[in-house]
Amino acid sequence: MEKETRNRYITAAYTSWLQGLGGKKTFGEYLNKLGLSEKAVKMTHSQEIRLAKKGFKTAQRILKMNIKKSKK
Repeated sequence: MEKETRNRYITAAYTSWLQGLGGKKTFGEYLNKLGLSEKAVKMTHSQEIRLAKKGFKTAQRILKMNIKKSKK
């Protein structure tokens, strides 16, 4: 899988995990369940922060869309 595509999948997985789709699993366990984890996945702190910010922005957009839909 191409690195760019894999990163998009991981970002989408993070957003869905934040919304509760992972149940009580940790994010790493959730990635394993989805088959997106590699054995030696190590992220620097700055990479984790970037991923978290991107996930939160995506979640905010989803919430805004849901609010707009519910107002119709």
